[in-house]
Amino acid sequence: MTTMLMISALIFIPAFLVGILVLQKPLGKRSLGFMLAFSGSFLLSITITHLLPEVFHEHQHWLGAVVLAGFFVQIIFDVFSGGVDHGHVEMAHHHHHAHTGKQSLSLWAVLPAVYLHGLVEGIPLYYIPSYEHPLVLAIAFHSVPVVAVFANVLRGQGISLHQRLILVALFALMPIIGMLLGGILSQSNGSFWALLFPALAAGIFLNMATTILLESGHEHQYKWRRLMFILAGLLLGLIFHLS
Repeated sequence: MTTMLMISALIFIPAFLVGILVLQKPLGKRSLGFMLAFSGSFLLSITITHLLPEVFHEHQHWLGAVVLAGFFVQIIFDVFSGGVDHGHVEMAHHHHHAHTGKQSLSLWAVLPAVYLHGLVEGIPLYYIPSYEHPLVLAIAFHSVPVVAVFANVLRGQGISLHQRLILVALFALMPIIGMLLGGILSQSNGSFWALLFPALAAGIFLNMATTILLESGHEHQYKWRRLMFILAGLLLGLIFHLS
């Protein structure tokens, strides 16, 4: 129980605090780009050096198909979310016009995909032995820039600050709800789910990390600074792997 509480705090508190700050003052595109570059490279490093070896430790070759399925599932999430769940910056500019029924509908179409993404990536958290596991840090680091984009999106909607806070809080809670769902699933054929969901998450993370890094390469104005953030994320992930 202590482990689950620590994991919940490490994931929820940073994401919720950043969400509150961005609801008050939006984050600049350059700062967000640096955060995305760092979190994407850290996520990629953790996935390749830690998560994938754990997934294939049991030599279950069918898990390769699950990793591919996770990669494809993230593509489906992106179709509905507009890429908000991996920090797509352009999504924040889609709703700056007068609020119409059509625009509100697009927001409510985005929300299920964004929340479902957080839910799915949180399920494997139940099966890790410690809150110091690199997967916890990977999700926590990744959630910060994503919640910043999400809060920017909410600022452009015709909803109250109170409603925005609730939506941000729910966003930050989704991985924790996913972890609790993992506990429920473990009561029925737990060893199967303990293999399946980390593999699914690995595919999702590979998709997100590569998408973030490829998108960050489109803008060359700050390419050297961005490269430093990418290298820092890769090296930090490697350090956690070796420690």
